[in-house]
Amino acid sequence: FDAVAAAPTEAEPIRFLAATRIELWPILEASDRAAASEVLRLAFRDEATSRLFLPTWLRVAGSTEEALAVLPGRSETWAAVARTLAAERDWVAYIEVHRHQDRLRRRELEGQVRAIGERLAGGDVVTARRMATAVIAAAPLDTDGAELVAKVVGMLPAAALSTERAGRAWVRWAGERQVRGQRGLSPQVVARLLGWAGDLPPPELALARLAAGDLAGAELVERRSEETNLEAWGPYFIAKARLLATMGDIAAARQSLAQTHRTTRKRPAYLHAAVAVAERQGAGAALAARAAVDEAAGERWPATAWVWDGARAELEIQLATAVSGLVISIDLAPAAGAVAAIRVDDTPAELVLAVAGTRVELQRPLNAGLHVISVGTATAGRVIPGEVRVIP
Repeated sequence: FDAVAAAPTEAEPIRFLAATRIELWPILEASDRAAASEVLRLAFRDEATSRLFLPTWLRVAGSTEEALAVLPGRSETWAAVARTLAAERDWVAYIEVHRHQDRLRRRELEGQVRAIGERLAGGDVVTARRMATAVIAAAPLDTDGAELVAKVVGMLPAAALSTERAGRAWVRWAGERQVRGQRGLSPQVVARLLGWAGDLPPPELALARLAAGDLAGAELVERRSEETNLEAWGPYFIAKARLLATMGDIAAARQSLAQTHRTTRKRPAYLHAAVAVAERQGAGAALAARAAVDEAAGERWPATAWVWDGARAELEIQLATAVSGLVISIDLAPAAGAVAAIRVDDTPAELVLAVAGTRVELQRPLNAGLHVISVGTATAGRVIPGEVRVIP
């Protein structure tokens, strides 16, 4: 301790003390463990020391609770613990650690947004842009993450950022909200992100331009494409119909709905867009369109209803009445199990243990209307969801 006090900024003295405490931990008495824990708390504040000793510490600590008690409030450290637990297939502990790591990460992102503002106020635009790139890339694709991204984009002066992948993800996110008529990012923010998204496939680019408020630019992409009859263009025509309806161009809105691929017309989002258009036509048309939405409502959806986007499965559902939750069957998962990340609408993803042949209960109240369920995996391997039913 004298060496640590004499050189508090040096890592080696406290690292040496931590190494000896970890080695002796299994034979230490309770009173000695309390003192050793203080040493480890100091040691793990250093990122390099955490990387060096965390795997060993997790093995000898005796319990997950005891191991985690000495860790600092830094998301990177908790992410490292989560990776170790995943390698050991300790899924219950992994879920607990990952949840805490996610809370820390969100808090850190909020702090980084404030720091970007301070950098810009001080004239350090270069550093602010670099920090903004990191925030846009790390922000979770949900409502909370969208608020952070909107703040960052609103702060920055016009300039390109090296955020192609992250910018593209957020542009797609905003486009889907346009399709469903849900709150997403403002057109101004989407326009900025679109400039940082790199080259997009024509259907995605056209949809993104709609979300950015650029109808003329979207229609230009549409006219230049010879494949607008493909399924990939379905979301664009749904979103375009919504926009044209708000502009009062009902004939063009109906034409846009008619151009939607027949597969896409099965989506509740299409039916809701048809209601938005019909409401501008009159009471009779609106009544018929709402009847189609009511007819599409269900209480049970088969495994074949899921749509895949890479490793993530997505299901769009229409509820006739409010429910208290959902039951999702797990049809396929790695033999050793895995952790699934289940997101309902734009709320933070919920981590659950995924074992093939079991069911996951999500106790989450849902109002009548359109909802989107997505299932991915937070660990190695693929999780394939099956039938979904409501909990009344």
